[in-house]
Amino acid sequence: MTPGDRARTSSEVADALAHMNDRGYVHADMKPTNVLINGEGQVKVIDLGQAHPIGKAKERIQGTPGFMAPEQAEVEPLNERIDRAHRQGQF
Repeated sequence: MTPGDRARTSSEVADALAHMNDRGYVHADMKPTNVLINGEGQVKVIDLGQAHPIGKAKERIQGTPGFMAPEQAEVEPLNERIDRAHRQGQF
């Protein structure tokens, strides 16, 4: 990928996460393998199986350990901050 492609992809991932957050949910399992790019360059965020309402704690620890927010590991209420690093292009 060119630097421009990476920037566009990061921006589209950020937009998708912001869209979820605006509707009251966090992705809660954002990682590189959950971003697909098709032959036309369209970016898709997939695997919403861990998505969770903002402000509520999960009943058990769930997520990918290397990408999991501390709030998830400590079974605390989740908020937009767990998606924020990805929204800010730190993916």
